[in-house]
Amino acid sequence: MASSLRKERNYEYMAMKYSQLNQQQFAIGKQLILVLGVKNGDKVVDIGCGTGEITAYIASIVGKDGLVVGVDPDGCRIDVARQKHSPDYKNITFVHGDSSCDFPHRNEPFYDVSYCSSVFHWLDEQEKIIFLQTAFNCLKPGGRIAISSLEEIPELFLRVPELLPDVEVESNRPPFKIVKKNETEAIVQQAGFEVQHSDYAQCEHTFPSVEYYLTWFGASGYVDEKKFLPHKKQEFSQKFADDDGKVHLKLKMFLIIAKKLETI
Repeated sequence: MASSLRKERNYEYMAMKYSQLNQQQFAIGKQLILVLGVKNGDKVVDIGCGTGEITAYIASIVGKDGLVVGVDPDGCRIDVARQKHSPDYKNITFVHGDSSCDFPHRNEPFYDVSYCSSVFHWLDEQEKIIFLQTAFNCLKPGGRIAISSLEEIPELFLRVPELLPDVEVESNRPPFKIVKKNETEAIVQQAGFEVQHSDYAQCEHTFPSVEYYLTWFGASGYVDEKKFLPHKKQEFSQKFADDDGKVHLKLKMFLIIAKKLETI
């Protein structure tokens, strides 16, 4: 994720579009929450909260006796999250940073849940380790970590950067760091957690048009869709859109929930 944010981009535009079009991520996030069983009074840290739609949904569940801290490395997304959700939810705090930043109660056993939806596949090996260490440190004994992540990169994701001018294609491939479900289980256990749930999720989404899909992907993956070449977009549409012009996305994702052990 961090490597995507180092490039020159219109991050304000991407944050705004992401907030408008992130129904696919929201649906995956809700699946994870349903399996997790977040309840009234829980204290939750949401790592990689984006523009805060899932964070706000969690806040509506935990209520006034609970607390949600949303953390994201994209400052523009945090700005949108604060503007959009903070006025309505007094139990939310949004923080610009990642799992290594000094978010509230980071170094004490405070939270009931460390939540990470559609983010783990963006983290490199060291960032994954830091995330798991931080989760262990900030969770109460018996607290739970919740992860949803891609296990495979679909062709629809791989082909989008190829719509750019040839000289920009390789530098704009989103830096996914895919780890298989069984490998993720292993590193979660090594960090001191006991896996309670590990399964694949049903993740299918239909976009109403190619333009809608490309705008969503650009905002999600930090690719400037305004630079896409018309003839390449036409070829993309011919390959991936159905007769009605819709684009169907099917993802192979897994959900893992694990409990913090009292000793490691």
